[in-house]
Amino acid sequence: MNFVQADAGKLPFGDGSFDIVLQAYTFSSILDDDMKHLIAGEMMRVVKKEGLVIWEDACSAKDVFYDEEMRVRFKGIPAAEIKGLFPGCVIDMRKTSLKPRILDGLHYFTWGGIAKKIGFKKAAYTWRYPWAAAEILSTFGFCLRSLHAVIKKR
Repeated sequence: MNFVQADAGKLPFGDGSFDIVLQAYTFSSILDDDMKHLIAGEMMRVVKKEGLVIWEDACSAKDVFYDEEMRVRFKGIPAAEIKGLFPGCVIDMRKTSLKPRILDGLHYFTWGGIAKKIGFKKAAYTWRYPWAAAEILSTFGFCLRSLHAVIKKR
């Protein structure tokens, strides 16, 4: 396997070079609509006619992350926007989210769980309230409201 660092808007590969193109939480960090369209076009250019684009990203308008100066740095991509990025394609989409029962087991991976593990007893609030943990994880890009899609050329 080779790794190549390149401009996603102008990939250094020929047309139809790949069987699979994977996009995981990239588009939610691209706030410029023209750039999103350019990159989606490049993805479709480099995937083979019978190939697949695999998509995983935040899908809710609630999935927005602001920096310290209150500028948007991350924004979920709803299904309608994905359809607009890949016109004329066959798109099979599935929304996923972690359920509260699963979140109960995530307390070791939240800041409260880590703090409790190293001895800070009063910092364990996030695991006592699983939905709070979900919102905290969502805020930091561990999106619990995700959209998975398989995109195919017609």
